[in-house]
Amino acid sequence: MRARILYFFLSVVCLGLLITDATAQYSDTSRHDTLPIQLVKPDLTKSCFASKLIIPGILFSATAATWPYKENIRDVRNRFIPNFRNHFDDYLQYLPAVTVLALHAGKVKGKHELKRAIASYVISMAIMGSVVNVTKHATRLERPDASSKNSFPSGHTATAFLNATWLHQEYGEINTLYSIGGYSLAMMTGIGRGINNRHWVTDVLAGAAVGIVSAELGEFLASKIFKDQGVNFPLLSSPILRGSPPSFLEMHLGYAFMTSGDLSPLMQNGAFARPGFNLGVEGAWFPSKHIGIGGEFAFASFPVSSNQILSEQGIKKVPDHNYVQALGTSYFHIGSYFSLPLSNQWVITGKLATGIALASNGNMIMDLNEKYGKQLNAKQLVVANYQSQPAMSLSTGLGIQKMLSRNTSIKLYGTFFKSTHQFKTIVPNQAYNPGVPVFQSPSNQSGKLKSDHFSVGLAFTAFMW
Repeated sequence: MRARILYFFLSVVCLGLLITDATAQYSDTSRHDTLPIQLVKPDLTKSCFASKLIIPGILFSATAATWPYKENIRDVRNRFIPNFRNHFDDYLQYLPAVTVLALHAGKVKGKHELKRAIASYVISMAIMGSVVNVTKHATRLERPDASSKNSFPSGHTATAFLNATWLHQEYGEINTLYSIGGYSLAMMTGIGRGINNRHWVTDVLAGAAVGIVSAELGEFLASKIFKDQGVNFPLLSSPILRGSPPSFLEMHLGYAFMTSGDLSPLMQNGAFARPGFNLGVEGAWFPSKHIGIGGEFAFASFPVSSNQILSEQGIKKVPDHNYVQALGTSYFHIGSYFSLPLSNQWVITGKLATGIALASNGNMIMDLNEKYGKQLNAKQLVVANYQSQPAMSLSTGLGIQKMLSRNTSIKLYGTFFKSTHQFKTIVPNQAYNPGVPVFQSPSNQSGKLKSDHFSVGLAFTAFMW
């Protein structure tokens, strides 16, 4: 669970930092609603390359931190989508680069002229291809699907993040949405490599880092070779519209806890939901400065404390350990969003939304001890299963937002979610045959369970003004 939280958190942090970097040089400190942009021609030979290695450094650190848990994270995929296969990641990795070429073909002026941009790209691809292939050959890590021993790092992910960084370098300073779109496609490519069971999470994290470093190094070397030749100035001509309606896209990650962790309506003999995490994306369109309409797709997961579930005489002697798969809730909401500026840098936000929620299904599992494992020829045994029905839900929340730049902010938020689900637990009857449990026809028990929970956390916001 901690590894999943770290993976989601680093994805959110990295996307937010990348978007922030695209617009940091245009930070607005004025209280005026409209502020013209004045650009100064930069000395490209004196750009700080080291500062651009912070995000890859975070990704490489995450690779090391999640390495001991990569198999556990893969098990989550196998639980929910064991047979998922799709080739979308084979194509998404190239879309940011295709976008750069299409914009140039459409005479949309980027940071560089086409020849200079392609030179930087070729250098970057050469660096990335060399690093990826040499590392794959040196590590010979087996893929999760056991198809080959060239898993680390992910070449698809490295290509996707290199292409996204190229799009960011060429057009991110013109419109933040280019950076958002490019890195979103790159993240979807990395996620695709995981859910297709082609790569471990560590492969994806390292691949993203290699792709970004390669693109930044390629641009750095190109700036040394070409100096300021082939550079377009100025890059921007539109004003900063601080008073514009704050339509936005956002990713958030928070710490979540249920208002009542007692799961007795679902599981007998004392099971409790422990604090977990909340992850989501949302966006809203604001026709005015203060009120908008939008939607949210989010997921909350809560580990279950279940040491006392198997308490029947005889059964409790069979396992070394027993556990229940995490209780999860995913939901899609639409509703009203609110924005109240306190100053030019600080904003109060709010929302009130409703929609539908789906609670996860899961298993109650016992790890067999050596004696019974040999008799049953198994390491684990599923002793019960819980299932749920969709339900109506609502959420409301407040946030305090700090502007980071012209188009981005970071927000501390708190949200309350409410839904009640009908659950059914299938519990096997037990019969004993020389000390070995035999599971016969199941008996059902059902009840209602509240999934109400609070979540607090951080969100990265990209504005579309």
